Amino acid sequence: MRKLSMILLTVGVIALVVLITSLTANRAWADPCGPDEEGWIPGCLGQVDDFRDTTALIGIDQDGDCLEDFSLVLGGSAKVERQSASDHTIDTEIVSMELAGGGLVLRAGKYDPVINPDINQNVSPTFGGIVEQAGNPALADSFFDVFFEISPTPFGNLYNHDAVRVGAVIDRVPPWNTTYLHPTPLCLALYSDPIEDWETPVNLVQARHSTGAPPPTGGIVELLVDSSGSPARAVQGSGSSAPPYAAIAGGLAAAAVALAATGWYARRRLLS
Repeated sequence: MRKLSMILLTVGVIALVVLITSLTANRAWADPCGPDEEGWIPGCLGQVDDFRDTTALIGIDQDGDCLEDFSLVLGGSAKVERQSASDHTIDTEIVSMELAGGGLVLRAGKYDPVINPDINQNVSPTFGGIVEQAGNPALADSFFDVFFEISPTPFGNLYNHDAVRVGAVIDRVPPWNTTYLHPTPLCLALYSDPIEDWETPVNLVQARHSTGAPPPTGGIVELLVDSSGSPARAVQGSGSSAPPYAAIAGGLAAAAVALAATGWYARRRLLS
């Protein structure tokens, strides 16, 4: 019986350690990289930013007059690699993006298995950059030259041959809750082939993409009670590095109860 009690006690301790480790790992998003005394480089390299709740607004002209005939709100996910750096610039790339809405899907990125199923690049890669502002090194100009596919449409799958550049001013990466947009009037021709000049009457006339909020902290539901006594969801600011105390406290309390129950059971077994 003593051996059984020790096994149960060990399991309880391991569960507590796993919970603490999981909570610590899941709050990594709350520590974004930004400029310090050395600027944006080198601390912000070599990361993949995973945007799981992003939205885009696109405007479409379908009769060739460069006037918006309809707009679509698309939602989905995107992954951005922060790559090499030089001259106060970090090279970036959208390696995958899939946004859906209104019966259409917009895809981009060299790792998207639909538009680039093998080593042959059907859709050009989407490169970008984070350029530290000379007048204010606490800020940077972030941009992407986006190549995409929109499908399905009455004109077939649609592609741009010239990149659509979207940009934003950021103060950290990942740039949560940031909207990238095309700053000038836009009328970008779309084709029915990613390489061949098979023209269509369709143009892209508006493009903006919002990165959304950080992902949730993990498996613990973060609830607080407001002044009226009703449950209220705890909201953590996108730029805050403070840990989710409500979630951690609740998780530790649950683990402590489990550990205490394990010890109680082991003690009962020893005394019986």
